[in-house]
Amino acid sequence: MTKRLYSKYHIEKVDGTPIDEAAEYFVLRLDTDRHARVAALAYADSIAEEDRAFASEIRNWVQLIALEVLRR
Repeated sequence: MTKRLYSKYHIEKVDGTPIDEAAEYFVLRLDTDRHARVAALAYADSIAEEDRAFASEIRNWVQLIALEVLRR
């Protein structure tokens, strides 16, 4: 069986400040993976009660990506 969950990306902050070396990250590619878009929308639903603006931003972003995918 092929291992599908593995370290594939190097994570760093845009401003150069160090990341927490003990942190765990899960990267999703939204433009090529419809399941990743579903996951991002589920995350938006999960945070909506505590951060409605961020949830809305995520939903709008995913919608724009989905429209771009349809145009290809």
